[in-house]
Amino acid sequence: MKQIIITCTLLLLLISTPTLSQQLSDQAKISLLTMGPTQELYNQFGHTAIRVHDPVNGIDVCYNYGTYSFDTPNFYGKFVSGTLPYMLADTPTRLELRYYQQIGRGVKEQVFNITPEEANRVYDFILENYKEENRFYLYHFFYDNCATRIRDLFEDVLDIRFHYPDNVLPEIKTFRQLLDEKIEMTPWNDFGIDFILGSPADLRAGFREEMFLPDYLSKNIGMATYKGKPLLSPPVTLVEHSIEVGSKSFLTPFNVFGILFLLTLLLTFRGSEKLKKRFDLGMYSILGFCGLFLLFMRLGTDHFTTWKNYNMLWANPLYVFAIIHFFYPKPWLQSIKWLILIMAFNNLVISVFPPQDFHVAIYPILGIVITRLMDNMDIWAGVKNRFEPTKGEQSASGSASLPLLEEE
Repeated sequence: MKQIIITCTLLLLLISTPTLSQQLSDQAKISLLTMGPTQELYNQFGHTAIRVHDPVNGIDVCYNYGTYSFDTPNFYGKFVSGTLPYMLADTPTRLELRYYQQIGRGVKEQVFNITPEEANRVYDFILENYKEENRFYLYHFFYDNCATRIRDLFEDVLDIRFHYPDNVLPEIKTFRQLLDEKIEMTPWNDFGIDFILGSPADLRAGFREEMFLPDYLSKNIGMATYKGKPLLSPPVTLVEHSIEVGSKSFLTPFNVFGILFLLTLLLTFRGSEKLKKRFDLGMYSILGFCGLFLLFMRLGTDHFTTWKNYNMLWANPLYVFAIIHFFYPKPWLQSIKWLILIMAFNNLVISVFPPQDFHVAIYPILGIVITRLMDNMDIWAGVKNRFEPTKGEQSASGSASLPLLEEE
């Protein structure tokens, strides 16, 4: 009896588990799934996967190149440093679609117009890729992600290169501009992306490069032809998209920092010295931390898109020395402020002909930085003296003069 149970169990496993040598039937279809965005930054750019559906052999699986394991040793350290291995994962399509339906995230499907023999070549490639020794790779957001892996897979297996039709001229954009299209409705995410990405993000993204975004992968491959016919069928909606991503608000980075700049001017010319010192210490601390963060992204990670970041001209690690000067006032530490001021002015100048595309919110930030640094070094003294009333004017005006800003 025990032998019979073991034999039946093995037969069930063989029937229910597809083997690496299993061939797809002539009714099999391989399609591209494109998922819509969500409010979270890591999902705002959409997602993509491959679906393999063979009703004859009972196969209906989604293959996804955008997954990683939280069990990876030193997960957070590798994630921040850009060395976290991503992997190819598989999920039954019914479970995948049920999940996206529950969260209201749209899914569209486009079937590849390829022959059964070509479909088997694609499937064999995926299964080979799914092996334990092959499934892991080092993720790169622009050049090697869940979308580009699918683009490269079909180019390699079908031995083709995707091109626009002759009557369509692509509008060449930078990687940063392509990202801006996806996050324009979430202005603080937009500010964060522009802050952390350096000048490599301002390289032009050609026809192939812009397919790092799932929507562009779907659109560009959808325009391609293969053996005289469209490579992809028109998109069919499998799950309706019902998530609202972002909404317009007055509290954008430019408006918030603009108001803070106006308050900084009021503080500089009418505020008490004690209040100004507290403001400066907070400003130096925040900007110093931001500068150290950018320095770490440059020297401590493999994210080359965060290298050569000219935001370090205003979010400067040198502010650490300005903080030290508050507690240990040394003449040489004061000279650091001159260096920071010069770099801030350089940032203002190069923003006219920028080596990278700066977020518009840096202008009020630069205004805050320059105003306070100039006040710290008494550069504003001559200007303020022009507005200071003389003794005669003070006696004449009496209590009509404006009071200084004081702490409560």
